[in-house]
Amino acid sequence: MNDCVICREELFIAVEMTCFRCYKKNQISCSSFCRVCRKCAHTYLQLDQPREHRDMMKRCLYCPALCSTVHLSMETAYRKDYLLLRADASTDHRCPYCFQFQGTQLAIDLHLDSDCPDMIEPCACGATLSRRLWEQHFRFCSERKQCSLCFLFIVHHDMEDHMMHTHHHMKCALCDDYVAYHAMTAHIMEECPSRMVHCEYCQAAIPFRTVSTHMEEHENEFHTTFLRLMRNITTALREYNQFRRARNRRLSD
Repeated sequence: MNDCVICREELFIAVEMTCFRCYKKNQISCSSFCRVCRKCAHTYLQLDQPREHRDMMKRCLYCPALCSTVHLSMETAYRKDYLLLRADASTDHRCPYCFQFQGTQLAIDLHLDSDCPDMIEPCACGATLSRRLWEQHFRFCSERKQCSLCFLFIVHHDMEDHMMHTHHHMKCALCDDYVAYHAMTAHIMEECPSRMVHCEYCQAAIPFRTVSTHMEEHENEFHTTFLRLMRNITTALREYNQFRRARNRRLSD
């Protein structure tokens, strides 16, 4: 029970693999009474490799049940056994990745989850790399966007939650910009480029960002009208001059 079934050494950060089809929540399954090291689970399930380099399927250690590794993540691959982690009170353990951090198994597990520079994790785009390479990768990652307030690189679909819970900003329903809670009313009434305003000439309701274009359209309409009037006046004057010349010739005869 205290040995890893993969490396056959003493368990270190024990986990129960839950990704195989034989696993049933709240029921006895293949892994119910056997544990593996967290790092061994990563290696066996190829969580330390890019998705395109993983095997299509992996087999349970005890039965023919399979699981797909392509979209596997730490959240769906295994469950940590915190009772076993807590039972080991020794502080002599070292991080199995960076070999610098030392502490209990619980402390090292937290270290792996948060700040180990050599811990290998998958990015939302599918790439798998160590944390020390994240900052360089995130600048060009297609699945992340830099927060304008804290400058962290956040996954696109997590940005709204990040802005709400970390910075107390919410997305404007009109322009999609993020605005502080207390400033939202003023933003919608006075600052939002998509707020609706009335044209002072035709009284039409238009987005504020299109006011300049809308007024240019009115100006172009007036130019067209003026040109048409000028052509009509020119034609009328030409015809009037022809009339006067014809009348003068008639009178002179």
